[in-house]
Amino acid sequence: MLLLAVRFLVELLGFGALALMGATAPSESVWRVVLGIGAPLAFAIAWGLVAAPKAQNGLSLRARSVIGTLLLVGVAALVALTGQPGWGIAFAAIVVIDQALILAFNLDDVALTLAAIAPGGKV
Repeated sequence: MLLLAVRFLVELLGFGALALMGATAPSESVWRVVLGIGAPLAFAIAWGLVAAPKAQNGLSLRARSVIGTLLLVGVAALVALTGQPGWGIAFAAIVVIDQALILAFNLDDVALTLAAIAPGGKV
C-alpha cells in the first residue's frame, strides 16, 4: 500500500511541477498564467482519459499504469530541461523505481480493488 501512496504523491507532485514551471516560464505574465494553468490542466485531461485507474478506455490497469509512468517521466524531463536537472532526475528515479516495485509486487490488482470500492466504484 505504501507504494501506491507514493505513486499518488508523485502524481500530485507532477501536477504541481507543471504549474510551477508554467508560472515561472520566461515570458510575459499573460503567458505564464496560461502555462501555469494550461499545462497542469492538459496533464489532468490526459491522465483522466488514459492513465487513471477508473479511465474507461479499454486498456488494462497495468497498461494504464505504465502510460501514467511515461507521462510522469515526461514531466520529470521537462523539469530537468527547464533548469532543474537534479530535481528532474530525482523525480524520474522515484517514478520509475516506484512503478517497478508496483509491477514486481503485482500491486495493480490492489489498485483495481481500491478503485472498485471507492465512491462511485465503477471500474
